Amino acid sequence: MPIDELDAAIAEAIIGIDTLWGGDVMNPSGAGRFIADSWFSDQPLPPAYAHASAAALRSCGGVGAGAAAEVPAGAYLGAVDLRGAIGRMLEAARAEGGLRGAYLEGLSRCCEVMLDLAMEVLGRGPRVPYERCVHTLTGTAPSPSEPEARRRRVADLLAAAGHAAHDGESLLTDSFQDNLLGAPCYTRPAEFRGMRVPDVLLSGNHDQIRAWREEQQRRRTAERRDDLLEHH
Repeated sequence: MPIDELDAAIAEAIIGIDTLWGGDVMNPSGAGRFIADSWFSDQPLPPAYAHASAAALRSCGGVGAGAAAEVPAGAYLGAVDLRGAIGRMLEAARAEGGLRGAYLEGLSRCCEVMLDLAMEVLGRGPRVPYERCVHTLTGTAPSPSEPEARRRRVADLLAAAGHAAHDGESLLTDSFQDNLLGAPCYTRPAEFRGMRVPDVLLSGNHDQIRAWREEQQRRRTAERRDDLLEHH
């Protein structure tokens, strides 16, 4: 089913920002996969994904890859008008009004911040103030953190699920819990300097991913801190 101009602008903006930062909406676990599946199930993906420069940018890991991303990111930004897509989405949001308009305006502002942050990382734009990022995401100015009540709530929820925390410190990190060391952590790209993310983590199967992580926790603990297994 054909999509209208607003939907096209939204898709171009979100897929473009995702690609700029190294994402791949065709990955089963990708944050933008819903767009690929829902809006483009019966038609080609837009240039924000399909342009040749997008593949090169994804393969290097996006702007977070540092110097390696400068050339592919420059080519991508020259081929895909992200700023224009975000502008069209913002203009439509203001014309729409109401709850939907407010939502789309917030989404536009978030895309603007992510684009400006990418330009900062690439050395092509000014520093993006922390205050602007927080206000864009939350609608309020930054404020001091007061974590104690939230930490108690998290402890209560974990205990109710059968995972009582042994002490307050264990709530601050997921690298050590229940006398097991944490599972390995990976980031984009899927392959870097000959090291590849395990296929199970790219599968989108959450049960298999959970089982893999638990097995890795036990294996790591046995290899590095077998004394902890006595208390697990």
